[in-house]
Amino acid sequence: MEINFIKDDEISACNEFHNQAYGARRTEKQWRWLFDQSGEGVRPFVVAKDGGRIVGTQALIPITMVGPDGDIYTAKSEETLIDPSMRGRGVFQKMYDLLFKYTSEHGIKAIWGFTPAYKPFMSVGFNVPGSTAQLLLPFSSQAVSAYGDHLGGGVRRIGLTVATGSIAAYSAVRLALSRRTDALQLKVLDAAPLEGDSLCRAFVASWGGVTILRDAKYLEWRYFRNPFVRATLIGAYRENQLLGWMAYAMDENSVGYIVDAIVPKHEYALDALTALMAGSARALRAAGAVAVRSWSVNAHPFDLLFAATAKKLGFISVKRGEPIVLLFDADLDASQPLCDWSAWYVTRAYTQGTSG
Repeated sequence: MEINFIKDDEISACNEFHNQAYGARRTEKQWRWLFDQSGEGVRPFVVAKDGGRIVGTQALIPITMVGPDGDIYTAKSEETLIDPSMRGRGVFQKMYDLLFKYTSEHGIKAIWGFTPAYKPFMSVGFNVPGSTAQLLLPFSSQAVSAYGDHLGGGVRRIGLTVATGSIAAYSAVRLALSRRTDALQLKVLDAAPLEGDSLCRAFVASWGGVTILRDAKYLEWRYFRNPFVRATLIGAYRENQLLGWMAYAMDENSVGYIVDAIVPKHEYALDALTALMAGSARALRAAGAVAVRSWSVNAHPFDLLFAATAKKLGFISVKRGEPIVLLFDADLDASQPLCDWSAWYVTRAYTQGTSG
């Protein structure tokens, strides 16, 4: 068996290995968007071959995070796939052995991901600190039927009415806010905001914890050059100052997503968050979305505020998600926020990107 980092002439075959396994139609352009971010050096994408046949893949997507002490280099685990004929032969361990060497050489302090198949990760040292959950705003009976089993009996019966009323009451919500909300302006951003870096650092400084550093380079890659789904970024401004922003998108099944939100703590934070969330939901509904989905993950202060704000607008909690897998560098100080899952601020921006 051969275990090596991917070569250029193996990209097409590896992408097809993925497509055959998942019944997908991912293009090579989409593959390169995911795994060719830098375009330089060794890609942290490992291929296992047996007799010249691809039998396994495992990759990392390097992601810079920001914490109270500055930037932290991490990586998202991705493209975990092993041919059923190779199970029990240690392929996963061998692929990760090569990636562990890569992370050590490149100063990566944590590897994280989301997967229902978490047991293999535990076998190579990962922890499972929790699972994701969702917030759902259904707009039609189609959405209520699809998610009804996860909403609970009472909410299942009234979910459509609650959702319809919540957006119809958008004006009332705005009036219930203080007058300063009326001074806010929502603008669609046609380019990555240069303030992304400073807003993320202000977010961590004010709310605590750690999160992805959404600087202009990251935002350009993640949203404006996304070959799967192009998200819309809207900014909340007051007197020409960007107070925060939100990203939303809609998939091919007409399901809308609030993908991401960054609003540092300040006098107008709740006003800005409410306006951004309601504005995104209204835009998605107008575009034909049958529902809007978002994430609710842990006890990070902004995650809690986000969920509370969403529920005031009619969103419903849905206990449907995936386990989190997480592994830290052995030399990392355990007191750092990175080592506490509840200190992570997580959104759909942490996912693969196929929903925006």
